[in-house]
Amino acid sequence: MHDIELTLMPAFDATSVPDDLANLTLEFACWGVLADLQMMPDEPWTNPQLSEVNRQKYERELNKKRIRGLVGVSSGEQSVTRRKFV
Repeated sequence: MHDIELTLMPAFDATSVPDDLANLTLEFACWGVLADLQMMPDEPWTNPQLSEVNRQKYERELNKKRIRGLVGVSSGEQSVTRRKFV
């Protein structure tokens, strides 16, 4: 079993995202960002209930990507953990 940790962060002067990365993440990443924002206390956009809905959408799509990436690659046990965006 191998543990691989990957963190993607654009450069501060980046003006675009590579197409391959955009195709993998941009279609669902907004739900994860919204969920994090909606859990911030004492802000006008705070909404824990909607945050949970957006978190579930994000996790569902992320899991689909994980499965698609793992199928046929390895017969060993695999796990992927989301890291909090800071």
